Amino acid sequence: MILDMAIGDAFGACFEFADKKTIDDYLQNHKYLRYMQHPRHKDITPGNYTDDAQMASVVAEVMLSGKFTKQRLADEWVKRFKHDERKGYSRGFYAFLQTCNNGSDLLSKIENRSSKSGAAMRAPPIGLYMDKNAVKQKARIQGEITHSGSGVEAAVASALMVYYFYHMKGQKSGLKKFIAKEVNPLYNRSWHGKANSQGWECVSAAIQAVVDNNNIPDLLKQCISYGGDTDTVAAIAMAAASVCPEYRTQHNKYGKGWNKRLPRNLYNGLEPEKTRNFGREYLKSLDQRLFSKF
Repeated sequence: MILDMAIGDAFGACFEFADKKTIDDYLQNHKYLRYMQHPRHKDITPGNYTDDAQMASVVAEVMLSGKFTKQRLADEWVKRFKHDERKGYSRGFYAFLQTCNNGSDLLSKIENRSSKSGAAMRAPPIGLYMDKNAVKQKARIQGEITHSGSGVEAAVASALMVYYFYHMKGQKSGLKKFIAKEVNPLYNRSWHGKANSQGWECVSAAIQAVVDNNNIPDLLKQCISYGGDTDTVAAIAMAAASVCPEYRTQHNKYGKGWNKRLPRNLYNGLEPEKTRNFGREYLKSLDQRLFSKF
C-alpha cells in the first residue's frame, strides 16, 4: 500500500497544478507511463515521492509502534523531515517544519485550521484497522494536528476508502454511498474537473477514479487528467486500489513478494535505496510489516 501510494505520489507530482496542455499532451503521446520532469518544479527529481507518501509512511510506522497519539505522530513527522527533507510540501508548511526541533514544537506552534488535503493524504494506512470506529477516531487524531472541519472529515473519508476494500465491505460500485453515509453526503456525487487543494475535492476525485477504472495505468491517467493537486489524488486512489479485490484479482506477480501489476516503468523508476534514504526497498519492507500486523 505505501509503495503504491509513493508511486501515485511521485507520478502525480510530475503534473501537480501543471497546465492542461502539458497533461493532455502527455496522455495523448505516451502509451506507457513514465515519470516526467515537472515543467516548473525543477527541484523535484522525476521518480521521487513527496510529502504525501512521506507523511503516510510515518503514520504507518506509528501504527506499528502501537502508540497512536498526537505527540508520537508529531515527534515522528518532525524526525523524518529532519532525516529526509523532501520537496513537495507547501511553502508555508515546509518553512514551518524547518523551525520545529521536535513534535512539541510542532504542536505548540501549529495553527490547526486548514481544510486542505494534507490530513487526507496521510490517512490511508489507518484504514487497515479492523474496527471502523477506530479508523474514524485515529483519522481524526492525526488530522486534528494540522486541520479542522472539512479537512479532518476528508481524512476520515480517505482512511475509510481503504477500510471499505481491505475489510471487504462491498464492491467499487458501493464505495460512494458508503463514504457518504459514514462521513458526508457530498461524497456520493460524481466528480468532474480540476481537483484543487481542498481535502474534500482530492478525496472525491480519488473516489471517482477508483470507481471508474479496474487497472492501475488507467487509474493513474484519470488522476492526472483532473489537473490540480494530482499527486495527492493519485496517492489516495492508489492506496485504495492496492487493497481493492476488483483491481487485485487482475494483477500478476511483479517483484518479490508482491501480487500486483504496477506499471513497470513507474516501479523501476521509483527512487532506489542507493539514491535516497527511505526509498523503494524501505517502502516494500514497511508494507510487509504493516500487512503482517494488520
